[in-house]
Amino acid sequence: MEDLEKSSTEIEKNLNIKNNHQISRSRSVIYFTILIKLTSIFLLLKNRDLIENVHQLLNSILLGFLTAGLAQTIIQTFRAVNFNKILKFALWGGISGISGSLWIDYLVVEFPKNDDIIYRVAVDQLVGAPFFQSLFLIYNCLWEGNNIKIAFHTNFLKTLLMSYLIWPASSVISFGYLPQHFIFPFTCAVGVVWTVILGLLN
Repeated sequence: MEDLEKSSTEIEKNLNIKNNHQISRSRSVIYFTILIKLTSIFLLLKNRDLIENVHQLLNSILLGFLTAGLAQTIIQTFRAVNFNKILKFALWGGISGISGSLWIDYLVVEFPKNDDIIYRVAVDQLVGAPFFQSLFLIYNCLWEGNNIKIAFHTNFLKTLLMSYLIWPASSVISFGYLPQHFIFPFTCAVGVVWTVILGLLN
């Protein structure tokens, strides 16, 4: 009986050691991934004109992909590593890179005068914010296999109202003080901070 208990204890110890090694390896991968993404973002911003010559939306796609993935990777340093979630958010960042840049271009063209800034911000928050929130909810439900109707009923309004804690101020800064080519990178930077805060609070 004692031999059986000793054997069971040894097995548990070995399993714990194995799990700790796996967690340690996952953490190392996460830290390395953060470093790679930060380096990639730096190189992307430094060579933005060169990349722009390939395609005008390529900068936004890559920046959205990298920053959204970066935010989720940072969150993973504080909890169990979930590479599926990192990939989900990175791909979403690429998608929002296209839609977000086109939306910014629309607002700048539709409201070109300095006096129109208030209208840009209002349309951005009252039309753009609900639209992009809806788009993400649908994307997330399709990825996770969740019910879209239930997700809208339980999460849409709550998440939208929370977003108004930060995004109206971001919109004012973007459209009031930044050149157009800086607006999307600034939005991505705010998105990283906001995503990490939400992720840690949840």
